[in-house]
Amino acid sequence: MKRRTFLRAAAGTTAAGLFAGCGGRKAGDVSAATGTETPASQSTETPSPTAVDEPVVPEEAFERTLDAVADLGMDPDGEEPIDGALEAALEPKTLIEFPPGQYLATKSHVLFEVDTFGMRGLGESRRDVEFVFPEGNEGSEDPGDYLMFNIRDGENVLLDNFTVQQTQDMVTGVGMVVALRDGLSITNVEWAGFNPAEEHDPGSCLRVRITETDGLGVIDGFHCRGGGIVKKYPARKGGIYLGSAHRGEIRLLNSDIRNMGSSAMYFTQHRGCARIENCYFENNDNTNIRIDGGSHPEKQSWVKNCQVFLDTENAARVPEGEQYLKTRAILCESGGENRSFGGNNGVLFDDVDVHVQSMPVNSTAAAIVAVRDNHGSATFRHLQVFTRADGVAPFVAEQADERLAKEPYDLTLEDVNVVGPADVEHAITVTGRDESVVRDSYLHLYDHDQNGIHLQECNGCEISDTLVNVPGEPVVLTRSNPTSVDVQTGGE
Repeated sequence: MKRRTFLRAAAGTTAAGLFAGCGGRKAGDVSAATGTETPASQSTETPSPTAVDEPVVPEEAFERTLDAVADLGMDPDGEEPIDGALEAALEPKTLIEFPPGQYLATKSHVLFEVDTFGMRGLGESRRDVEFVFPEGNEGSEDPGDYLMFNIRDGENVLLDNFTVQQTQDMVTGVGMVVALRDGLSITNVEWAGFNPAEEHDPGSCLRVRITETDGLGVIDGFHCRGGGIVKKYPARKGGIYLGSAHRGEIRLLNSDIRNMGSSAMYFTQHRGCARIENCYFENNDNTNIRIDGGSHPEKQSWVKNCQVFLDTENAARVPEGEQYLKTRAILCESGGENRSFGGNNGVLFDDVDVHVQSMPVNSTAAAIVAVRDNHGSATFRHLQVFTRADGVAPFVAEQADERLAKEPYDLTLEDVNVVGPADVEHAITVTGRDESVVRDSYLHLYDHDQNGIHLQECNGCEISDTLVNVPGEPVVLTRSNPTSVDVQTGGE
C-alpha cells in the first residue's frame, strides 16, 4: 500500500483495517495472558514466517535428546521444582524436550561456557508448555533480579515452543540472558503475564548478544503482550535488549510485542548488525522500534515490513493510577552522550507502517519517528505514518553532533507518506543534515495550519517528485539552500 492509496485507507479507519490492507494482521487475536479476545483495533495475526536459509542450531548438533518427564523425572504439574533435574542434564550437546504441562522453576541457572544446549516444548502450541515460578520469585537468591538462565558464553543454544508464565500478580518477573559467540535460536516463545517494575524484575525479558563478528542469532516468534506500565522510567521492564557487547548479527522476526513499560526492543549502542522483519508493535512505552545502524564490517542493519500501532489513551493492561510517559514509534539513536557506544549510521527502514490514534505529549519524546543527534545517516523507504496525535511531530531528524555521530549524516526519504489531522507544525523536519533527499513522497495534513517539509540549516538537499497537500506552506526553508525543490501542491 503506497502513497495515495494509503491516504484513502488511513482516513477514518482502524489499525486492523489499515494494516490488513498492507499485508498486516487480522482482528480477533487471543491474548495468552487472559485467554480473552482483544478488540479488533488492537489485534493482529502473526505474519507468514521469514525464511532462514538453514537452521541456526541444526538437529544433528545434538548428541542426545532427553524427555523432561520420562528421562529426567520432572513434574509436569508444576508442584515440584525442576531445577535439580535440569542442572543434572546440563551437559554438552543435549536437547531436553518437555511434554505439555507446567514446570516449576525456582532458581537461576548460570552457564559460563555452553556447547550446544536446547529446550523444546512438545505441545501443538507454545502455550502447552509453561514454565511457572513462585509468586514474587520467592526462594530464589535474588527475587528482584531473577534470571531463569544466565548464559555467559558459548555456542549453539536452542529455545523452542514454550511460554514463560509470569502471571498477572505484578511481582513475579522473569528474564533470561543469552550471550553467545554464535548460534542463538529462539523460536515461538512467549513471555506471558504482567511485566513488573524493576524491584521485582531484571529489567528485560531477554538480554541477548552475539560476540563474534561472523556469529548469528535468530529470534523468530517472540510474543509479549501482558502489560507492564509501572512506576517512572527507567524503572520499567522492556522486551529485548541487545547491548554494547554485540558484534555479530541478530535477527528479530515474526514477533508481536505490546504494552511494555519500556522499549519493546532496544537494539542500539552496539558494533554488530541488527535486523528486524515482519514484526508488530503496539503501545509500548518509551519506544516501539529502537535501533541504530551498528558498525558491522559487512552487514547493514534494517527494519523491514513492520507495523506500529499507538493508541495510549485506550491501551489495554494499564494498572489503575498508572499512565504512559513518553511513547515513540521509531527512535533511531546510537548511544546518548558516550562516544564509545555511539556514532553508528547507515540503518535502513523499508516498508514500515505507523498508525497513531493517540499518544502522550512529552518534550523528550515529541516525535513519532525520530533520528537523534548521535546517529549518522539513515534511509526511510516506503514509510507510512498516519497520525491524530496533536502536538507530536510526525518525523524529526536532529542535527548530527560531530562529537557523537559518524559521517555521513544525510537522510534519504523515499516514498514516505505522512497523513492525518494531527495539529502539528510540520510533517517532516530535518535539521543540519546536508545533502539529504526527499523524493517520490506524499504529505497530507489537514484540519489545522500544518506545513509540509521543514529544512533547517540544511544545504545541498533535494526535494523531488513529491506531492504536498497541507493548509500551510508546502516547504519551509530556514537558513537552508537546497539544490532543488520539486513539489506539487494541492489534492491528488
